[in-house]
Amino acid sequence: MSASSALLYLKPHRLSFCVEGGGTHSRAALFSDRSSEPLAFAKAGACNPSSSFELASESVSRLWEAVRGQADEREAGIRMVMGSAGLLPLEVRQQIVKHFSFFGEVHVLSDGYASLIGAGGGEPCGMVVAGTGSAGHRLKSDGTSIQRDGWGAIGGDRGSGYWIGHQAIRQALAVRDGLQKASPLSERINQQLGEKSHQVAEWLVAPLPRDVAALAPIVFECAEQGDEFAEQLLREAAEHLRNLFASLGCGKDENLYIAGTIGEALRERIAVGMAKHPVVPSGRALEGCRNISNGLAPLEWSAG
Repeated sequence: MSASSALLYLKPHRLSFCVEGGGTHSRAALFSDRSSEPLAFAKAGACNPSSSFELASESVSRLWEAVRGQADEREAGIRMVMGSAGLLPLEVRQQIVKHFSFFGEVHVLSDGYASLIGAGGGEPCGMVVAGTGSAGHRLKSDGTSIQRDGWGAIGGDRGSGYWIGHQAIRQALAVRDGLQKASPLSERINQQLGEKSHQVAEWLVAPLPRDVAALAPIVFECAEQGDEFAEQLLREAAEHLRNLFASLGCGKDENLYIAGTIGEALRERIAVGMAKHPVVPSGRALEGCRNISNGLAPLEWSAG
């Protein structure tokens, strides 16, 4: 079977409940196939089923409760399309489909692929998303797609908010141990971790990725104030994301997009040395879910 014949395009559906799930925040909207404007819109907290299935499913349920008042029929008549962080493992995708089986249809996508389709509207393009985590995606002209990174905090997410926060923690603790000179950044991070050793140990026991990523804004603030280590850290993060773009192998005629709070904040640093500079898209993962539900792009299919 060829790659193109394996692609699946959905037929437009009257009502689609579209969900954009992230490691820190989530959004959802109820769309009619007759308009690009949502019938209802809602926001909720973190939605990463791999990090916490319970928390993710709770966020989606909260989003549905917030928009369902606009639906004039039961869930069985509504299509759910969800693009979320933490949906790379097949088992997790199957869990989501089963958990929300009360909808007429349930289709799940990685948040990066949904963002890719939201940015390019189904046209061939490349995209790097860097928020709590990071991933690169490319939609090829034959409709197949590739993903690079997106492996999570342990295996990848290079250049992400988690990566930046993690590096800042390592430096701060090296300062605490007397291995490096103190800096404004190390002082700020150590304040966050706690004054006493037992407080630091408790903080480090099992922080969620979003907890570590929440330290990234401190790095940006310290860099703006002239902290050399903070600035070097951001340059390294930008290099990781620039290399992620290169790994996609996009053609000269394909648009490049950068998304996510970290990606957008690092956009100028990332663009250094690139022949084609990435731009911030007008459409996001939520719009990508809508486009896929309307048949403007295929369901996610990876060529490797």
